[in-house]
Amino acid sequence: MKNILIAGVLFIILIGNAIAQPNPPSVDKQVLHLKRILQLDDKQTDKIKSIVSSSDAKLNDLRDKLELAHQKQVAEMKKAHQKDIEEVDNLMTDRDNQISQILNDTQKKKFDDFRDEQQMRRPDDGFPPPSMKGKDNMPGPQGCCQPHMDNLPDDPNGPPAK
Repeated sequence: MKNILIAGVLFIILIGNAIAQPNPPSVDKQVLHLKRILQLDDKQTDKIKSIVSSSDAKLNDLRDKLELAHQKQVAEMKKAHQKDIEEVDNLMTDRDNQISQILNDTQKKKFDDFRDEQQMRRPDDGFPPPSMKGKDNMPGPQGCCQPHMDNLPDDPNGPPAK
């Protein structure tokens, strides 16, 4: 009876380790390990092998279920991220259209060239590459998407009219 209790405790420990390990030991290895530690006879070994096999199958099913849940969460996060990127793009397009409406033809051309240059700097995911972070007019570590106004050159035409 004492051996069965010890086997049960070791079994629980092995199961816990099996869940945490990406490649848990095979049923035969687990049983062999218990047989050596507990000095099991053949009858005990067969019963424990049956228990370990049954729980191993259930653990594999649970591991598969958890992996599918994880994959589903990742897919949902990617979908939400893509939606956020599209929303940012829409807001920026709307902002640029509003700005263009108040510019004259010469200013519109300069503004379009400026936007094209900025677009070339921006990767597909909408975020600057790590090498560009912290540079003028690029988001810093805080993730701010506003230009760094104190790093902009002085206006060659002088201050804006009030």
